[in-house]
Amino acid sequence: MPDCKGQIVCSVCVAHYNDTAVLAECLDALLKQTADFTIEIIVHDDASTDDSVSFIRTNFPMVKIIPSSFNVGYCLANNRMACISRGRFLLL
Repeated sequence: MPDCKGQIVCSVCVAHYNDTAVLAECLDALLKQTADFTIEIIVHDDASTDDSVSFIRTNFPMVKIIPSSFNVGYCLANNRMACISRGRFLLL
């Protein structure tokens, strides 16, 4: 979703664990936003035991996902997302 200059303005980072219904609502709401700048969406899945990772890959292929093999918590999840973000700004 880069703008005409190829720049992503905002990286929206979502830390997630085990609730695809809430996650779907969150991602749907983000994708419905209109703005005159571009965003990228990054989800860190914190070792969910449900089908969250495959759900994201199937239903939201435009979202970058970081699947974690163990639960690392909110702070480290945000750090991981920040490390791969390409936006000028971060929204955690």
